[in-house]
Amino acid sequence: MKVIVGADHNGFFLKNDIVKYLKGRKVPAVDAGPAAFDKDDDYPVYARKVAEAVAKDPESRGIIVCGSGTGVAIAANKVKGIRAAELTTEDAVYLGRSHNNINVLCLNGLDFTGFYKKLSKMKGEKVLMDLKPKKISLIKVKKLIDIFLTTKFEGGRHQRRLDMISDMEH
Repeated sequence: MKVIVGADHNGFFLKNDIVKYLKGRKVPAVDAGPAAFDKDDDYPVYARKVAEAVAKDPESRGIIVCGSGTGVAIAANKVKGIRAAELTTEDAVYLGRSHNNINVLCLNGLDFTGFYKKLSKMKGEKVLMDLKPKKISLIKVKKLIDIFLTTKFEGGRHQRRLDMISDMEH
């Protein structure tokens, strides 16, 4: 299974660590960007890239990181066939996969990076700095990713419900 990974500026460094982790586990990983940190990038751009790639390859999965995780989930879910959710606990990821067959995991970059605000003045704007993930957070993210990649969809009554949701896309 191939995993497509993307992020905005709030998830940029975590995205890079996720790609490195997946490749270390011999999981084919595609970095959907951005290639460089840009505090002014827009999360819908990367959510769309990941979601469209996953929609084209139903055997793949996606991981997207933004500040809240919510924005990329909303954007990704606009792509037909995508079931994206912002999940931050092991139980939630397990249920998201086994009951809802999520194919895109959205992560809260501010939570998982151990993010703290160091405000500095740049052209009169407040800029959030120090976005690099902390080691303890990476351990948690790796557990969530492992659950996301290994949990099977149960089907049955859950498929019936997903079919109802799919009908809403038309």
